[in-house]
Amino acid sequence: MILWVRRLVSYTTDGETLTKKAFKPLLMALLIFAALLVCYISTAKGIILDINGEISYITTHCRTVGEVLEKEGIKPGPDNLVKPSLDSDIRDGSKIIVKKLVAVAVIDGNKRKITRVEIPSVLEVLVKEGIVLSPVDEIEANLHPEDGSMPYVKIIRQHTEIITVTEEIPYETKEIRDFRLEPGSRRIVQEGSEGLKETKVRITYKDRKEIKRERLETKVIKKPVPRIIAVGDRSGFIASRGKTYRTVKKMNMVVSAYTHTGNPTATGEMPKKGTIAVDSRVIPLGTKLYVEGYGYGTASDTGGGIKGERLDVFFENKEQALKWGIKKVEVHVLEEIKGN
Repeated sequence: MILWVRRLVSYTTDGETLTKKAFKPLLMALLIFAALLVCYISTAKGIILDINGEISYITTHCRTVGEVLEKEGIKPGPDNLVKPSLDSDIRDGSKIIVKKLVAVAVIDGNKRKITRVEIPSVLEVLVKEGIVLSPVDEIEANLHPEDGSMPYVKIIRQHTEIITVTEEIPYETKEIRDFRLEPGSRRIVQEGSEGLKETKVRITYKDRKEIKRERLETKVIKKPVPRIIAVGDRSGFIASRGKTYRTVKKMNMVVSAYTHTGNPTATGEMPKKGTIAVDSRVIPLGTKLYVEGYGYGTASDTGGGIKGERLDVFFENKEQALKWGIKKVEVHVLEEIKGN
Protein backbone atom coordinates (compact mmCIF):
# COMPACT_ATOMS: atom_id res chain seq x y z
CA MET A 1 0.00 0.00 0.00
CA ILE A 2 1.36 3.40 -0.92
CA LEU A 3 0.66 6.35 1.30
CA TRP A 4 0.72 9.82 -0.16
CA VAL A 5 1.71 12.60 2.19
CA ARG A 6 0.62 16.01 1.39
CA ARG A 7 2.81 18.80 2.61
CA LEU A 8 0.80 21.55 4.13
CA VAL A 9 2.16 24.95 3.75
CA SER A 10 0.79 27.83 5.69
CA TYR A 11 1.62 31.35 4.89
CA THR A 12 1.76 34.46 6.96
CA THR A 13 0.40 37.77 5.87
CA ASP A 14 3.80 38.82 4.54
CA GLY A 15 4.00 35.73 2.42
CA GLU A 16 6.59 33.77 4.59
CA THR A 17 5.61 30.33 5.65
CA LEU A 18 4.70 29.74 9.34
CA THR A 19 7.16 26.81 9.61
CA LYS A 20 10.14 28.84 8.59
CA LYS A 21 9.23 31.65 10.91
CA ALA A 22 8.86 29.42 14.02
CA PHE A 23 12.00 27.35 13.37
CA LYS A 24 14.56 30.13 13.69
CA PRO A 25 14.11 30.93 17.43
CA LEU A 26 13.83 27.24 18.24
CA LEU A 27 17.04 26.52 16.46
CA MET A 28 18.72 29.37 18.27
CA ALA A 29 17.55 28.02 21.61
CA LEU A 30 18.81 24.54 20.76
CA LEU A 31 22.19 25.92 19.80
CA ILE A 32 22.50 27.89 23.06
CA PHE A 33 21.47 24.84 25.10
CA ALA A 34 23.97 22.67 23.32
CA ALA A 35 26.70 25.21 23.87
CA LEU A 36 25.87 25.44 27.56
CA LEU A 37 25.74 21.66 27.85
CA VAL A 38 29.14 21.31 26.23
CA CYS A 39 30.49 24.03 28.49
CA TYR A 40 28.99 22.37 31.57
CA ILE A 41 30.38 18.99 30.68
CA SER A 42 33.78 20.38 29.83
CA THR A 43 34.06 22.23 33.14
CA ALA A 44 33.18 19.21 35.31
CA LYS A 45 36.10 18.05 37.49
CA GLY A 46 36.78 14.42 38.27
CA ILE A 47 37.93 13.97 41.88
CA ILE A 48 38.65 11.12 44.30
CA LEU A 49 36.92 10.84 47.67
CA ASP A 50 38.61 8.83 50.45
CA ILE A 51 36.16 8.60 53.33
CA ASN A 52 37.74 6.54 56.16
CA GLY A 53 39.45 4.34 53.57
CA GLU A 54 36.43 3.94 51.22
CA ILE A 55 37.41 5.25 47.77
CA SER A 56 34.92 6.71 45.28
CA TYR A 57 35.22 8.75 42.05
CA ILE A 58 32.87 11.63 41.33
CA THR A 59 32.55 14.57 38.99
CA THR A 60 31.66 17.90 40.38
CA HIS A 61 31.34 21.53 39.56
CA CYS A 62 31.89 22.59 43.19
CA ARG A 63 34.58 25.12 43.75
CA THR A 64 35.93 24.15 47.23
CA VAL A 65 36.40 21.01 49.34
CA GLY A 66 33.71 22.18 51.75
CA GLU A 67 31.17 22.54 48.92
CA VAL A 68 31.94 19.02 47.68
CA LEU A 69 31.48 17.45 51.11
CA GLU A 70 28.27 19.39 51.71
CA LYS A 71 26.87 18.28 48.37
CA GLU A 72 27.80 14.68 49.13
CA GLY A 73 26.13 14.89 52.55
CA ILE A 74 29.38 14.52 54.49
CA LYS A 75 29.58 16.64 57.61
CA PRO A 76 33.06 16.36 59.20
CA GLY A 77 33.24 17.15 62.91
CA PRO A 78 36.09 17.88 65.36
CA ASP A 79 36.95 14.17 65.42
CA ASN A 80 37.64 14.16 61.67
CA LEU A 81 40.69 15.04 59.66
CA VAL A 82 40.01 16.73 56.30
CA LYS A 83 42.75 17.02 53.69
CA PRO A 84 43.04 19.46 52.08
CA SER A 85 41.26 22.03 54.24
CA LEU A 86 37.59 22.87 53.69
CA ASP A 87 38.35 26.18 51.98
CA SER A 88 40.85 24.67 49.53
CA ASP A 89 40.02 24.96 45.82
CA ILE A 90 39.08 21.87 43.81
CA ARG A 91 40.89 20.95 40.58
CA ASP A 92 40.47 18.10 38.20
CA GLY A 93 42.10 15.03 39.73
CA SER A 94 42.00 16.38 43.29
CA LYS A 95 41.77 13.95 46.15
CA ILE A 96 39.75 14.66 49.27
CA ILE A 97 40.54 12.62 52.40
CA VAL A 98 38.23 12.48 55.40
CA LYS A 99 39.42 10.32 58.31
CA LYS A 100 38.32 9.85 61.87
CA LEU A 101 40.93 11.06 64.37
CA VAL A 102 41.99 9.16 67.50
CA ALA A 103 41.75 11.02 70.80
CA VAL A 104 44.99 10.91 72.82
CA ALA A 105 45.52 12.38 76.31
CA VAL A 106 48.71 14.44 76.52
CA ILE A 107 50.06 14.86 80.07
CA ASP A 108 52.89 17.36 80.44
CA GLY A 109 53.69 18.07 84.07
CA ASN A 110 50.52 19.34 85.71
CA LYS A 111 48.93 20.11 82.33
CA ARG A 112 46.54 17.66 80.70
CA LYS A 113 45.11 18.08 77.22
CA ILE A 114 43.13 15.93 74.78
CA THR A 115 44.49 16.02 71.24
CA ARG A 116 43.35 14.15 68.14
CA VAL A 117 45.69 12.55 65.65
CA GLU A 118 45.24 10.52 62.48
CA ILE A 119 47.46 7.55 63.37
CA PRO A 120 48.50 7.53 67.04
CA SER A 121 52.26 7.73 67.32
CA VAL A 122 54.33 9.47 69.95
CA LEU A 123 56.15 11.55 67.36
CA GLU A 124 52.92 12.69 65.71
CA VAL A 125 51.46 13.71 69.06
CA LEU A 126 54.58 15.68 69.98
CA VAL A 127 54.72 17.41 66.60
CA LYS A 128 51.02 18.26 66.61
CA GLU A 129 51.18 19.79 70.07
CA GLY A 130 54.52 21.50 69.46
CA ILE A 131 56.10 19.79 72.46
CA VAL A 132 59.88 20.14 72.67
CA LEU A 133 61.85 17.69 74.79
CA SER A 134 65.19 18.18 76.48
CA PRO A 135 67.82 15.41 76.41
CA VAL A 136 66.94 14.37 79.99
CA ASP A 137 63.16 14.30 79.60
CA GLU A 138 61.37 10.95 79.53
CA ILE A 139 58.23 9.72 77.78
CA GLU A 140 55.68 7.24 79.09
CA ALA A 141 53.03 6.25 76.55
CA ASN A 142 50.29 3.70 75.86
CA LEU A 143 48.74 4.36 72.47
CA HIS A 144 46.91 1.03 72.22
CA PRO A 145 45.40 0.27 75.65
CA GLU A 146 43.77 -3.14 75.79
CA ASP A 147 41.19 -2.11 78.38
CA GLY A 148 39.57 0.39 76.04
CA SER A 149 40.76 3.41 77.96
CA MET A 150 41.97 6.53 76.22
CA PRO A 151 45.46 6.35 74.74
CA TYR A 152 47.91 8.68 76.42
CA VAL A 153 51.35 10.21 76.14
CA LYS A 154 52.94 11.40 79.37
CA ILE A 155 55.92 13.73 79.36
CA ILE A 156 58.13 13.28 82.42
CA ARG A 157 60.10 16.48 82.64
CA GLN A 158 63.48 16.59 84.33
CA HIS A 159 65.23 19.83 85.13
CA THR A 160 67.79 21.23 87.51
CA GLU A 161 68.21 24.47 89.36
CA ILE A 162 71.06 25.88 91.40
CA ILE A 163 70.23 27.61 94.65
CA THR A 164 72.34 29.24 97.34
CA VAL A 165 71.74 27.99 100.86
CA THR A 166 72.93 30.04 103.81
CA GLU A 167 73.67 28.00 106.92
CA GLU A 168 74.95 28.77 110.37
CA ILE A 169 78.25 27.27 111.46
CA PRO A 170 77.94 26.28 115.10
CA TYR A 171 80.65 27.57 117.34
CA GLU A 172 82.83 25.32 119.44
CA THR A 173 83.19 25.47 123.15
CA LYS A 174 86.77 25.30 124.29
CA GLU A 175 87.97 24.84 127.80
CA ILE A 176 91.30 26.11 128.91
CA ARG A 177 93.00 25.29 132.12
CA ASP A 178 93.42 28.25 134.40
CA PHE A 179 95.54 27.34 137.37
CA ARG A 180 94.61 30.57 139.05
CA LEU A 181 91.02 29.43 139.52
CA GLU A 182 89.88 27.12 142.22
CA PRO A 183 89.53 23.52 141.05
CA GLY A 184 86.04 22.87 139.70
CA SER A 185 85.27 26.54 139.19
CA ARG A 186 84.51 27.89 135.68
CA ARG A 187 84.71 31.33 134.14
CA ILE A 188 83.59 32.45 130.67
CA VAL A 189 86.52 34.11 128.98
CA GLN A 190 84.85 34.67 125.59
CA GLU A 191 81.28 34.28 124.43
CA GLY A 192 80.85 32.28 121.25
CA SER A 193 78.98 33.26 118.10
CA GLU A 194 77.87 31.27 115.06
CA GLY A 195 79.53 31.68 111.73
CA LEU A 196 77.83 31.73 108.32
CA LYS A 197 78.50 29.78 105.16
CA GLU A 198 76.96 29.82 101.70
CA THR A 199 76.60 26.60 99.77
CA LYS A 200 75.65 26.34 96.12
CA VAL A 201 73.31 23.38 95.71
CA ARG A 202 72.15 21.79 92.47
CA ILE A 203 68.67 20.29 92.79
CA THR A 204 67.36 17.82 90.22
CA TYR A 205 63.60 17.48 89.75
CA LYS A 206 61.71 14.78 87.90
CA ASP A 207 58.04 15.40 87.22
CA ARG A 208 58.25 18.34 89.67
CA LYS A 209 59.55 16.11 92.48
CA GLU A 210 63.02 16.53 93.91
CA ILE A 211 65.10 13.41 93.28
CA LYS A 212 68.65 14.55 93.96
CA ARG A 213 70.52 17.32 95.74
CA GLU A 214 74.23 17.96 95.19
CA ARG A 215 76.51 20.37 97.01
CA LEU A 216 78.68 22.19 94.48
CA GLU A 217 80.79 24.56 96.56
CA THR A 218 80.79 26.05 100.03
CA LYS A 219 82.14 29.45 101.01
CA VAL A 220 82.55 30.66 104.58
CA ILE A 221 81.39 34.25 104.79
CA LYS A 222 81.77 34.57 108.55
CA LYS A 223 83.96 32.42 110.74
CA PRO A 224 82.50 31.17 114.01
CA VAL A 225 83.91 32.56 117.23
CA PRO A 226 84.57 29.83 119.82
CA ARG A 227 83.21 30.03 123.32
CA ILE A 228 86.13 29.87 125.72
CA ILE A 229 85.70 28.77 129.29
CA ALA A 230 88.48 28.84 131.81
CA VAL A 231 88.34 25.86 134.16
CA GLY A 232 90.07 25.47 137.47
CA ASP A 233 92.19 22.42 136.74
CA ARG A 234 93.03 20.05 139.57
CA SER A 235 95.95 18.61 137.66
CA GLY A 236 98.03 21.77 137.85
CA PHE A 237 97.98 25.31 139.20
CA ILE A 238 99.81 28.55 138.77
CA ALA A 239 101.24 29.49 142.10
CA SER A 240 103.11 32.65 143.01
CA ARG A 241 105.71 34.15 140.72
CA GLY A 242 104.25 32.44 137.67
CA LYS A 243 105.37 28.91 138.48
CA THR A 244 103.16 26.07 137.34
CA TYR A 245 102.30 23.13 139.54
CA ARG A 246 100.31 19.91 139.18
CA THR A 247 98.55 17.76 141.71
CA VAL A 248 100.57 14.72 142.69
CA LYS A 249 98.44 13.62 145.62
CA LYS A 250 94.99 14.26 147.03
CA MET A 251 93.97 13.79 150.62
CA ASN A 252 90.83 14.43 152.64
CA MET A 253 92.11 16.19 155.76
CA VAL A 254 90.73 17.93 158.81
CA VAL A 255 91.64 21.60 158.46
CA SER A 256 91.47 24.14 161.29
CA ALA A 257 92.42 27.84 161.29
CA TYR A 258 94.67 30.12 163.28
CA THR A 259 95.81 33.75 163.24
CA HIS A 260 98.68 35.88 164.54
CA THR A 261 100.31 34.71 167.76
CA GLY A 262 103.36 36.93 167.55
CA ASN A 263 105.59 33.94 166.92
CA PRO A 264 107.38 33.10 163.70
CA THR A 265 106.71 29.93 161.76
CA ALA A 266 108.81 26.79 161.93
CA THR A 267 110.75 28.10 158.93
CA GLY A 268 111.56 31.33 160.76
CA GLU A 269 109.20 33.61 158.81
CA MET A 270 106.26 35.49 160.19
CA PRO A 271 102.94 33.84 159.13
CA LYS A 272 100.86 35.39 156.35
CA LYS A 273 97.99 34.43 154.06
CA GLY A 274 98.96 31.12 152.51
CA THR A 275 100.94 29.88 155.51
CA ILE A 276 99.87 26.35 156.38
CA ALA A 277 100.89 24.35 159.44
CA VAL A 278 101.45 20.65 158.77
CA ASP A 279 102.72 17.46 160.32
CA SER A 280 106.10 17.41 158.62
CA ARG A 281 106.15 13.61 158.81
CA VAL A 282 103.12 13.57 156.50
CA ILE A 283 103.77 16.68 154.41
CA PRO A 284 107.34 17.99 154.26
CA LEU A 285 107.93 21.68 154.95
CA GLY A 286 108.17 23.76 151.81
CA THR A 287 105.54 21.68 149.99
CA LYS A 288 103.10 23.64 147.87
CA LEU A 289 99.49 22.91 148.72
CA TYR A 290 96.03 23.74 147.54
CA VAL A 291 93.27 23.60 150.15
CA GLU A 292 89.73 23.67 148.81
CA GLY A 293 87.89 26.70 150.11
CA TYR A 294 91.13 28.32 151.27
CA GLY A 295 93.34 28.44 148.20
CA TYR A 296 97.06 28.09 147.61
CA GLY A 297 99.61 27.90 150.31
CA THR A 298 102.93 26.53 151.46
CA ALA A 299 103.69 24.05 154.26
CA SER A 300 105.87 26.42 156.33
CA ASP A 301 104.76 25.87 159.90
CA THR A 302 104.06 23.13 162.39
CA GLY A 303 101.99 22.92 165.54
CA GLY A 304 101.71 20.77 168.61
CA GLY A 305 98.14 19.82 167.81
CA ILE A 306 98.78 19.20 164.12
CA LYS A 307 99.37 15.48 163.89
CA GLY A 308 98.78 13.08 160.96
CA GLU A 309 96.39 14.12 158.21
CA ARG A 310 95.53 17.48 159.65
CA LEU A 311 96.30 21.06 158.68
CA ASP A 312 96.07 24.52 160.21
CA VAL A 313 95.60 27.40 157.77
CA PHE A 314 96.50 30.99 158.59
CA PHE A 315 94.12 33.97 158.44
CA GLU A 316 95.01 37.61 158.98
CA ASN A 317 92.43 38.12 161.71
CA LYS A 318 90.57 36.20 164.35
CA GLU A 319 87.15 36.74 162.78
CA GLN A 320 88.23 35.01 159.55
CA ALA A 321 89.78 32.16 161.50
CA LEU A 322 86.65 31.68 163.58
CA LYS A 323 84.49 31.80 160.48
CA TRP A 324 86.56 28.99 158.95
CA GLY A 325 86.32 26.87 162.06
CA ILE A 326 87.22 23.24 161.57
CA LYS A 327 86.19 21.32 158.47
CA LYS A 328 87.18 18.32 156.41
CA VAL A 329 88.19 19.25 152.87
CA GLU A 330 90.23 17.94 149.96
CA VAL A 331 93.88 18.95 149.96
CA HIS A 332 96.11 18.81 146.88
CA VAL A 333 99.83 18.24 147.19
CA LEU A 334 101.46 20.12 144.33
CA GLU A 335 104.62 19.62 142.30
CA GLU A 336 106.24 22.26 140.14
CA ILE A 337 106.07 21.64 136.40
CA LYS A 338 109.49 22.43 135.01
CA GLY A 339 109.95 24.28 131.75
CA ASN A 340 106.86 26.51 132.17
